[in-house]
Amino acid sequence: MGKKRRIIVFPKSHGDDDSASPSTSASASASFVTSTRYEKPIHYILKIQSFSLLKEAVASSPCQRFESQKFYAGGSEWKLALYPNGDRRRDVSDHISLYLVRVENNILSTTSEVNVVFTFLVYDTLRGKYLTVQDEKMRQFSATKREWGIEKLLPLNTFSDASNGFLVDDCCVFGVDIFVMNCNVEKGRYDCSQVEIGKRNQASFPCT
Repeated sequence: MGKKRRIIVFPKSHGDDDSASPSTSASASASFVTSTRYEKPIHYILKIQSFSLLKEAVASSPCQRFESQKFYAGGSEWKLALYPNGDRRRDVSDHISLYLVRVENNILSTTSEVNVVFTFLVYDTLRGKYLTVQDEKMRQFSATKREWGIEKLLPLNTFSDASNGFLVDDCCVFGVDIFVMNCNVEKGRYDCSQVEIGKRNQASFPCT
């Protein structure tokens, strides 16, 4: 049977450029495709064994977010940046915010760019499958634009309701698929091919 899919429109930006104007940044309406699947995330799994402890720790920190350990995919190093209380930089307080961050290193230069299509996943413990939220657009990561994501991934009340399966016994699981594209522009069109996708990585945020 095919996957059921629906489009959700998010009205606010989900890049990391706060200074850009709405007409030139990613703040225009962005479309995301949601679906469900049983397969695990391809590249990274973040297990949080005490979400309430993480919320408390993040609430008292200056950056207001939790960053995962580094993982490798498609020739680059990455991290997930999770805002369990919402991304207050963009006046979000009632949703989970999640971003994919390209890690800076000595090799990265101002001309180094990576084109990526990514999908975030949230595990439904009760049904044994993942909610997937895919950004339909290919995003370009560079030295000046290191993160893209979804500032309204899930409403906090939906996420916190145990009957939905995302937060059960204070535990939850997030993941990401990263598809790096090699693209050439010819006659105004993108000719893209997927490159090496890497291996699955896994980490946990412990409750003690």
